[in-house]
Amino acid sequence: MNEASVIALQNYFETLTLESVASLGEYYSIDAYFKDPFNEVRGIGEIERVFHHMFATLEAPQFVIQEIWPKDASAIFLWEFRFFFRDKTLSPQQHFTGMSLLRFAADGKVIHHRDYWDAAEEIYEKFPLLGSTLRWIKRRMR
Repeated sequence: MNEASVIALQNYFETLTLESVASLGEYYSIDAYFKDPFNEVRGIGEIERVFHHMFATLEAPQFVIQEIWPKDASAIFLWEFRFFFRDKTLSPQQHFTGMSLLRFAADGKVIHHRDYWDAAEEIYEKFPLLGSTLRWIKRRMR
């Protein structure tokens, strides 16, 4: 991994559009692994499917990379994800913070991408009935 690969990947994610998902192969190895709280997939086609689904279910999704910690053949991206729910009854723009652990192959392409963020707090608690139930459970566990 080199600094140019990390900067190119940062730029790719910060400017990601439905159309640019097709360029994922410029940044990810053909058999790359991807995992987040909703998905665990392998291969460019499957990772593209995850991002296509993101654009199909959310309005104006955007990643803002806040910090990057490179180390050897890895990097950690601290990011904020901004979006709107397509259901307009679910409040205005949403945002949450997460981290991505990225491992790079010798050619500078991502071979491992693992996202860390709390789906319950950041997504599920925003739905009226489900959210109140989850907040009640959280209070009971304290």
